[in-house]
Amino acid sequence: MSNQGAPRVSVIMAVHNGARHLPATLASILAQSWRDFELLIADDVSTDQTPELLASAAAADPRIRVLRLETNLGPFAAANRALERARGEIIVRTDADDLSRLDRIERQIGFLDAHPDHLFVASSYRAIDDEGRLRRTKIKPMDHFALRWLARFRMPVEHPSLCFRARLPDGTAVRYDGSYRVAQDYPFVAWLCEHAKGAVLAEPLLDYRTHAQNISSTRTAEQRRIVFETARQVQARDIPSLAPQLDELLRCYLLGERATLESMQSALRALEEMLARDTAARPDAAPWLRRQTAGILAEAFLRRGGGFRDPRVLGGFLRQGRRFLGPLVLRALEDKGRLPHYLQASPEPGR
Repeated sequence: MSNQGAPRVSVIMAVHNGARHLPATLASILAQSWRDFELLIADDVSTDQTPELLASAAAADPRIRVLRLETNLGPFAAANRALERARGEIIVRTDADDLSRLDRIERQIGFLDAHPDHLFVASSYRAIDDEGRLRRTKIKPMDHFALRWLARFRMPVEHPSLCFRARLPDGTAVRYDGSYRVAQDYPFVAWLCEHAKGAVLAEPLLDYRTHAQNISSTRTAEQRRIVFETARQVQARDIPSLAPQLDELLRCYLLGERATLESMQSALRALEEMLARDTAARPDAAPWLRRQTAGILAEAFLRRGGGFRDPRVLGGFLRQGRRFLGPLVLRALEDKGRLPHYLQASPEPGR
């Protein structure tokens, strides 16, 4: 089928019973300053007012194409159905309850045009609640090095802020794995990072809504398991000699298992070696690497692993992990937006 006259951008959305927030989400996309796009919406067997809202919107704007699925597939398999029909060379993702800043597409397309070696770009974001009230603003610009580093431990970006090329450099169509109904965003981004460069913009181009109906809230156990397995796989590929020593850290950090002094000591040795390697590879990133490593170590063994309540673990952290105490304080300041990200001073954040 010829793509002559096709829009350059395909905005992809999967929705299931999203009537409450759908009108505002649609309005934020249709009012974009970048006009050359199609909006493909996979309706994953909604039983609320979603079908009527979509039909009305499609009748009013020819850029909207609605795919009414016959079987409930889940958000990622449903998104794949839309991706199969997308005509654009660049894909913009959105969820049915999030809001895009009106220059979002223009800003992300501009970045990809200026960085032809990059496969994808995400953005910083504002977290809002169910009523649209601002909860916090997360400014976290990252280059590919930082993205791939964070992907060793967790999902490094907010999925609905993604904008990516429809095909890998070798021509392979970009798709979600689809093996699981939840948490496929993390394996997806890890897969993208393996094949080409990505970046995160400093501008908060997305209002990311968190509420009780989020999949991450309703299917927590399954999501944790998939995230844990993904982090394991990323570490096995990226730092194979250190991955076994970091397994207990991942169990505490991602599964909430109880920390022990022995597991923390093993992780400390591995993190020290990892930090030395990474700092040698990117000396300019050394402060950020120390802060991030300290944050993950403390989160895993002190908070999620219960070390604050275990004198042996807490004492071991204060004695053997003392070099991370200063960076941990700086990490807390960074998280609160009181300390600039190391890439904010870089003349080319996507290098």
